[in-house]
Amino acid sequence: MSGRLINKIKYIYLSNDNDFKKLSLNDNVYFTLRDIFWNAISTDTCFQANEFNRLLTCGIMLEDRTESFFYTNLLHQKDYVKKLLLWLNNFQKIGWFKCVELDVLEGRGREIINDEYIKFDNWFQQFEELRRLIGEQYKKI
Repeated sequence: MSGRLINKIKYIYLSNDNDFKKLSLNDNVYFTLRDIFWNAISTDTCFQANEFNRLLTCGIMLEDRTESFFYTNLLHQKDYVKKLLLWLNNFQKIGWFKCVELDVLEGRGREIINDEYIKFDNWFQQFEELRRLIGEQYKKI
């Protein structure tokens, strides 16, 4: 999957409900990393996003979670948070994400499914807020 370009507006694909990010800092990190995985240009970026998530969840994928699932305490460990923050700080608004003209891929005209996409500018604003929160977390540890 990748982002879409519709009427010169960029959209990011969301593999999950964007509201899941509001549940906790762990959820915000996890679901933002999934967004990065699905929309990044670089395969290395996709693999790194998955690796951060693998560590955060002890390798338990979202689809395999049970009611007893819990995140690791890595967001309270300085080394993990530092690496995550340094990695997230590399992201700029331009050059990291792929947005493809919707017509080319799907032939559906200018439709977009609101539950699956978010305007890139709105997503990036949320992303910057997450970076700020991770920075604050790093200072607390």
